[in-house]
Amino acid sequence: MIPQTSERVESATSSCSNKKIYNATIERLSKILQTPSDQRSFAIEDRLKELNKEWDMERLLEFNASTLLVVSIVLGYFHCQCWLLLSFAIAAFLWQHAVQGWCPPVPIFRGIIGQRTSVEILSEKVALKILRGDYQSINPKTFEQEQNAKQLLALADLHCFNDRKSE
Repeated sequence: MIPQTSERVESATSSCSNKKIYNATIERLSKILQTPSDQRSFAIEDRLKELNKEWDMERLLEFNASTLLVVSIVLGYFHCQCWLLLSFAIAAFLWQHAVQGWCPPVPIFRGIIGQRTSVEILSEKVALKILRGDYQSINPKTFEQEQNAKQLLALADLHCFNDRKSE
């Protein structure tokens, strides 16, 4: 079965790596929640600027694959045509990633460096915007306690917009 687009990388990632990435997000939100209220808006703004610059998994894979493709084509042209097989392998891995959400670099990027998906990054951004008071229907004071970081992230979790019942 082919997973939904917003879940394919996470579903192809080990639960240990997913939990590590989730806990890192909770830790960052907890740190903001611990910030004194008179400085919290600055901390939120700084974190939102960082998140706007953060590369998601797709961007990193695209950069990695295109770099390797150029190198393999140059090596194939100037050194040995056997290097062109690497181009074929990269294309096959990209196809596999598009369909399944997995390819050989995914466990490395997710497990070792904690690379996040766009949904994971956007969920943290929404959580910060809730804290900032951007959404009038949600009272940000509900999340004043550090232990509420998990509730805040659950509220901001964009996976809930998937229509899982329609499958």
